[in-house]
Amino acid sequence: MDHSSLLASTPAFHLEYVDSHNTDRQPLEHFHNSFELVLFIKADIDIWIKDRKYDIRDGDMLFIDIFEIHRMEYKTNQPYERYVINFQYAFIKELLQTLQLESMLHTLRSGAGARIKLDLKQRFAMEADFRRLHVLQTELAADEQDATIKPAIQLQLLLLLQSFFRISQTQRQSRSYSRIDQQIQRIIQYIDKHFSEPIELEDLESVAGRSKYHLSHIFKESTRYTIIEYVHYRRIAEAQKKLLYSEQPIIDIGLACGFQSLQHFYRVFKRIAGMTPSQYRRLHREE
Repeated sequence: MDHSSLLASTPAFHLEYVDSHNTDRQPLEHFHNSFELVLFIKADIDIWIKDRKYDIRDGDMLFIDIFEIHRMEYKTNQPYERYVINFQYAFIKELLQTLQLESMLHTLRSGAGARIKLDLKQRFAMEADFRRLHVLQTELAADEQDATIKPAIQLQLLLLLQSFFRISQTQRQSRSYSRIDQQIQRIIQYIDKHFSEPIELEDLESVAGRSKYHLSHIFKESTRYTIIEYVHYRRIAEAQKKLLYSEQPIIDIGLACGFQSLQHFYRVFKRIAGMTPSQYRRLHREE
């Protein structure tokens, strides 16, 4: 498995439209240093986000939290069309605070309503909103000196998030995601809570009540990760946050994220991020 592109670094705001028709696409697993909002116009794919699997179909939308590891598996010869927005918290922070809407983003980050299913009327409205943002992004690229375009993008993005939030609240009681096996869910929750500590497969035996050999098999089968891979991804995602948002020395960050030596931290970080921790900090702080 190629981990070099696992981290998808994004600018403050970026919108991408893809229409791949019937082109086969390889499985993709990554995480972002930004939030992700996706509108699937045509899709028949499976997405794993932590302990949940979503069967994505036409008219679905997803909100994915910052640094949330997710894996997508595409069906063979199926049309795939979608809009995806990545945005940094700082991009709409002032607007959220001014309008006292931070709680809305907090609720979305908690996972309450991560996936919504749109009816035909909602789909038309959402597609129009995404197209409007796409046009604004194109205008901004053509004329960066126009001071009115960025605020227009921020306002349009906030309206889009509000629409997503309102629909998610009405669908909350009838959400139709399928939970991964409860044993797998308990393992992921344990890793998310204890990633900064040494984690052995024997520890997970007592958590899930099954042998480590059985757990290793069903974890890989259900999530497409090995247990060790997920532990490493979880630790590196946390390390990247600390590299971006703290002044901690790199060795302290590695130890705080559960690595027992600086050499091991550097080796795993470079395999997953494609660069060293110091290169990552320098590169992304300059953006």
